[in-house]
Amino acid sequence: MLRTPEPGEVSAAVRGWLTGRGYGTVTDGAPPERLTGGADFWVYGLRFAGPGLPQRWSAPLVARVPAGAGRYDVLRRESAVQCWAAARGYPAPEVLTVLAPGQALPSPVQVMARVPGVPLIAARGKPWGSRN
Repeated sequence: MLRTPEPGEVSAAVRGWLTGRGYGTVTDGAPPERLTGGADFWVYGLRFAGPGLPQRWSAPLVARVPAGAGRYDVLRRESAVQCWAAARGYPAPEVLTVLAPGQALPSPVQVMARVPGVPLIAARGKPWGSRN
């Protein structure tokens, strides 16, 4: 299990990746924040600014970082399901990218749009633990 990254560290890593993609100078549009943390995933709220950034990258974002580098394939599968659901009209946040371990942090990083509302886990509890 890797060390829990600080919000500023996650933001700096994703900003560095964005800068490397040719978007020019990228800054924090709002202070990064840790939204949740646990044994499986850490979740961060991010917002970036820069004259060369596409709109979707300057909107409020969520970065999910697993506790281990070996979770890259899991994030890619989850992202594919999320994109499939969104393309069919289900309310699923847009996935912007899934960064492989080492592209930004030692762990993979999933970056997606931040949507209003309460996370499913907070609203429903652990849905996989009940058959209701």
